[in-house]
Amino acid sequence: MPKKHQFKIGDPVSYDGHDSAYINFVCSDYIVVCTHEWPDEGTLHGIKQVNVLVYPDYYDQITQRIPNGKVPEESPVHSTESGHTG
Repeated sequence: MPKKHQFKIGDPVSYDGHDSAYINFVCSDYIVVCTHEWPDEGTLHGIKQVNVLVYPDYYDQITQRIPNGKVPEESPVHSTESGHTG
Protein backbone atom coordinates (compact mmCIF):
# COMPACT_ATOMS: atom_id res chain seq x y z
CA MET A 1 0.00 0.00 0.00
CA PRO A 2 1.31 3.51 -0.80
CA LYS A 3 2.49 5.70 2.02
CA LYS A 4 0.25 8.54 3.13
CA HIS A 5 1.63 12.03 2.87
CA GLN A 6 0.95 15.54 4.10
CA PHE A 7 1.79 17.40 0.90
CA LYS A 8 -0.41 20.16 -0.46
CA ILE A 9 -0.28 21.89 -3.82
CA GLY A 10 2.05 24.88 -3.60
CA ASP A 11 4.10 23.57 -0.67
CA PRO A 12 7.75 24.67 -1.07
CA VAL A 13 10.04 21.64 -1.01
CA SER A 14 13.55 20.49 -1.76
CA TYR A 15 13.86 17.49 -4.05
CA ASP A 16 16.83 15.88 -5.80
CA GLY A 17 19.12 18.87 -5.20
CA HIS A 18 16.54 21.46 -6.25
CA ASP A 19 15.96 23.90 -3.40
CA SER A 20 13.34 26.03 -5.15
CA ALA A 21 10.93 23.20 -5.99
CA TYR A 22 7.27 23.05 -5.02
CA ILE A 23 4.40 20.58 -5.04
CA ASN A 24 2.45 20.96 -8.27
CA PHE A 25 -0.03 18.05 -8.07
CA VAL A 26 -1.18 15.56 -5.44
CA CYS A 27 -3.21 12.35 -5.74
CA SER A 28 -3.39 9.07 -3.85
CA ASP A 29 -0.90 7.34 -6.19
CA TYR A 30 1.86 9.94 -6.65
CA ILE A 31 2.96 13.57 -6.22
CA VAL A 32 4.29 15.93 -8.90
CA VAL A 33 7.17 18.23 -7.92
CA CYS A 34 7.96 21.27 -10.09
CA THR A 35 11.75 21.67 -10.05
CA HIS A 36 12.10 24.50 -12.59
CA GLU A 37 9.79 27.17 -13.99
CA TRP A 38 10.40 30.02 -16.45
CA PRO A 39 8.29 32.50 -18.44
CA ASP A 40 7.44 31.68 -22.05
CA GLU A 41 4.92 33.88 -23.83
CA GLY A 42 4.41 31.23 -26.52
CA THR A 43 2.66 28.83 -24.13
CA LEU A 44 -0.97 28.63 -23.04
CA HIS A 45 -0.33 29.85 -19.48
CA GLY A 46 2.82 31.89 -20.14
CA ILE A 47 5.22 29.56 -18.31
CA LYS A 48 7.13 26.35 -18.94
CA GLN A 49 7.90 23.87 -16.18
CA VAL A 50 9.97 20.80 -15.44
CA ASN A 51 7.75 18.48 -13.39
CA VAL A 52 8.88 15.25 -11.75
CA LEU A 53 6.42 12.51 -10.87
CA VAL A 54 7.35 11.05 -7.46
CA TYR A 55 5.95 7.70 -6.32
CA PRO A 56 5.34 6.90 -2.63
CA ASP A 57 8.54 4.85 -2.28
CA TYR A 58 10.46 8.12 -2.82
CA TYR A 59 8.40 10.52 -0.66
CA ASP A 60 11.16 10.38 1.95
CA GLN A 61 13.41 12.22 -0.54
CA ILE A 62 11.11 15.26 -0.51
CA THR A 63 11.77 17.70 2.32
CA GLN A 64 9.68 20.67 3.33
CA ARG A 65 11.11 24.17 2.97
CA ILE A 66 9.93 27.21 4.80
CA PRO A 67 9.01 30.05 2.40
CA ASN A 68 12.33 31.90 2.74
CA GLY A 69 14.07 28.94 1.11
CA LYS A 70 15.58 27.24 4.15
CA VAL A 71 15.06 23.57 4.88
CA PRO A 72 13.82 22.77 8.41
CA GLU A 73 16.55 20.92 10.29
CA GLU A 74 14.40 18.18 11.83
CA SER A 75 11.20 17.83 9.83
CA PRO A 76 10.81 16.02 6.53
CA VAL A 77 7.26 16.34 5.18
CA HIS A 78 6.72 12.66 4.47
CA SER A 79 4.85 10.22 6.67
CA THR A 80 5.57 6.52 7.04
CA GLU A 81 1.91 5.60 7.61
CA SER A 82 0.39 3.21 5.10
CA GLY A 83 -2.95 3.54 3.42
CA HIS A 84 -4.47 3.70 -0.01
CA THR A 85 -8.00 4.45 -1.14
CA GLY A 86 -7.69 3.66 -4.84
